[in-house]
Amino acid sequence: MKKFNLDICFFPGFYGTIYDCLDNETTAIEMEMEYQSTFENHGLSFDDFVFDWDAYKKAVAENFVDAYALYAKEIPFIKAITFDEIESPQFYNFTTDKIYCWFEFADSWKDDMRKFMDENYDWLKNIIHEEHTSRSGFISFMDNDIDDWYNRLFVDEESIYIEDMIKYMIMSKNNVKQMLDDINMSVYENLIETEFVSIKEKGETNV
Repeated sequence: MKKFNLDICFFPGFYGTIYDCLDNETTAIEMEMEYQSTFENHGLSFDDFVFDWDAYKKAVAENFVDAYALYAKEIPFIKAITFDEIESPQFYNFTTDKIYCWFEFADSWKDDMRKFMDENYDWLKNIIHEEHTSRSGFISFMDNDIDDWYNRLFVDEESIYIEDMIKYMIMSKNNVKQMLDDINMSVYENLIETEFVSIKEKGETNV
């Protein structure tokens, strides 16, 4: 077995997406405020509540990984996927949040991945060139020639190449838009946003 710490690649991030913290914070607090005003404490305003962003992000990430794993494990050599951490940029100008997981691969992973590359060579050649060629407004830090990827993957075992090839293997088996729609639906079915809302303690502020 071999373990790698990899970005799962398909997560859209928390900024300006369906998982946007500010949008979901507002919705969750308004729902909890309505509940409290109806059944518990009267006279509470929006500013009397706090939303636990860190707990919300972790719950989203863990649920996203669980749903994503159903697709990733269709790749025979992937034996286990375990959530590790969320990596968030200081600024969202050029990148977004990433979810990293520990992937456990069977010993056959190189042979299986090489076979996939050989069988899908032309498709991979085109998509690798398209996604990894520098252009105006985008600088690529990865090779854009599929032939260079064989060494990057099977000699150097570079994580950024392995995680991208896993992405391509998943893409080859699925309609990506439908897959992401299903993953997003699964995440929200398992989230109760008001669980991340509480009434502020004295002196507490939203962070």
